[in-house]
Amino acid sequence: DGERLLEALDTKFQQEYGAVESLSSENVGPTFGRDVVRNAIWAILFSFLAIIAYLTMRFEIKLAIPALASVVHDVWLSLTIYSIAGLEVTAATVAAFLTILGYSLYDVVIVFDRIRENEPLMRGKPYRQIVNRSVHETFTRSIITMISTLMPIIVLLLFGGETLRDFSFALFVG
Repeated sequence: DGERLLEALDTKFQQEYGAVESLSSENVGPTFGRDVVRNAIWAILFSFLAIIAYLTMRFEIKLAIPALASVVHDVWLSLTIYSIAGLEVTAATVAAFLTILGYSLYDVVIVFDRIRENEPLMRGKPYRQIVNRSVHETFTRSIITMISTLMPIIVLLLFGGETLRDFSFALFVG
């Protein structure tokens, strides 16, 4: 009887007011939050393992270790500032940290590739001078990339709404 009554009311309502989309609500419990954090940790750890393998194959171990330290530093600093701000880690945040990891890796590979290219060209020069010149040669490119990435991130942060706020803030910090 109850079902027929609901159907009759629904039919009557649709006849008078037209079709209406039904709204739904979902609750997210602490188990989901633990799953997100656990999956985030695994994603970042697997990313670091892949980065270690890539850097070791691409560069000698003397360049792979500092490159990895630079990438870890960038992600760790971003995560630290994000946690100091008291924001909640969500799937969007994890995506942002992985994006930061990718940008950092890209920048590190560019600089370290330049170091590797300049070593034979600057034989006899101190290693410090080779690194300094390589960083100087890639500095403008890094600044342009940072500015062109930062502009849309700021727009997302200001106008992206609540949905994109965590993502854009994490990228802004990173």
